[in-house]
Amino acid sequence: MYSDANSFKPERFLNPETGSKDADVYHFLTYLYGPRQCLGYRFANVEMRALLAMLLRNFQFDLDPNGPAVYKQRLHITMAPEPALQLKVSLVNAQ
Repeated sequence: MYSDANSFKPERFLNPETGSKDADVYHFLTYLYGPRQCLGYRFANVEMRALLAMLLRNFQFDLDPNGPAVYKQRLHITMAPEPALQLKVSLVNAQ
């Protein structure tokens, strides 16, 4: 990819048009985006949607009335509520 790959040249990662570090957002996410994206990405996405549909069809999710009234977003690798979300889960058609 680079003619002199073994030498340390940080300027090669600069945006050639602006000369700044704000290059392509996905530049370092080689296997998460673009032509080398994970082969199972679409299957996993469909599988997760099917699982979510089955959960929502068979269970009822309610916020715990004794839990906090306000939640904030906590950003780490993934986004999560702060404090932890407290749910009451019950079967929809318990027979």
